[in-house]
Amino acid sequence: MLNKEQQRVYDWLNHDLALPVFAEAYKGASILIDQKPAGYVSFVAHAGRDLMNRLASTVKGIKSERVQYQ
Repeated sequence: MLNKEQQRVYDWLNHDLALPVFAEAYKGASILIDQKPAGYVSFVAHAGRDLMNRLASTVKGIKSERVQYQ
């Protein structure tokens, strides 16, 4: 499933930061990017965008600009 480094990031999100929604999105994207099933690109892109747009503000209250993709 997850390699050692991916598991470390998942554990950090899930246990250290107590953000299971972010952790599960990260885990799902990590697994799908390796398996490459149909539709994986959309899920991975959306999960990555959500993590980039919301993680900093959720953890530290840092305001970030939303990334808009064309």
